[in-house]
Amino acid sequence: MKIAVFLILLFVSNSALSQSHIRDTSIRKTNWMEYFQHSPDFSIDTIGVDTAWGKYFVLSSDTTFGDPIPGGFPALDYIFYGDLDGNGIEEAAMLFYCGGTAGAMSYAVFRQGSTSPSLVEWGNGYKMGMGMRNDTLLIYQPEYTGGWEPNCCPSSLWTSFYRIKNKKIILTDSTEEGIIEMAAGAADHFYDLLTDKQYETAYQFLGKEYRSAHPLKAWLAGYNNTDSIFAVVDTMRVSDSTVHVTLTAIDRLQNGKKISENYEGTWKMQWTKTQGWLLTEPKIKKVRKK
Repeated sequence: MKIAVFLILLFVSNSALSQSHIRDTSIRKTNWMEYFQHSPDFSIDTIGVDTAWGKYFVLSSDTTFGDPIPGGFPALDYIFYGDLDGNGIEEAAMLFYCGGTAGAMSYAVFRQGSTSPSLVEWGNGYKMGMGMRNDTLLIYQPEYTGGWEPNCCPSSLWTSFYRIKNKKIILTDSTEEGIIEMAAGAADHFYDLLTDKQYETAYQFLGKEYRSAHPLKAWLAGYNNTDSIFAVVDTMRVSDSTVHVTLTAIDRLQNGKKISENYEGTWKMQWTKTQGWLLTEPKIKKVRKK
């Protein structure tokens, strides 16, 4: 009898425990187009037009920075859900696209209210991406660490991690990682600088250990007789961050005659948070003419 009572109590206890851990996902049922049309936090721009992203909305309740933000086309096909404050009720997060090359320039987080969602807070940035991992909001943004990268091709990616605390979006952590595909771009830029005879600027693209072993004065002396350089960075080995290069250098002899020398080999690329991708550990040899 005692065993039967114990088993009943255990079943009731486990049932209550499992019920307490059921996640409230009701915000996922939101008709977001209808929400934006009736929410006091947003207003539809009357001059907006239908686009691939939908209609154009602007935030109307907070003008802290002069202009109402976030503004843009809400990414209704890519809404992320998670329990950002740990209360068992999911929140929603979405990006707003500006409609131009800058991509998503703002995002907003919403929580489920008694009858409909309400705006928790918003943030802004540049070419943002979004994700949700372990009930943590991830915001991705490009970083142009080296300062030479074209707008299309940042050399690193900055990831910020957010949770909700006291009804505010709180940054809990951040990381920065080099985009491996841009290592070849850094090597290509290095040789562009050499071609333009901007030797001292090119020298800064060399790794710290390499520069320690090759002081600037001695390194510059190696280009005293160089008339021109033509380089092709044509292969990137992601497995070991190595780029393959082929070079043609035109050097001047003392008698004024010019000679052409061909080289081929690899550079090991190194990612640094302060300078971006740097060239280190070269393995380049002269190629004999056949």
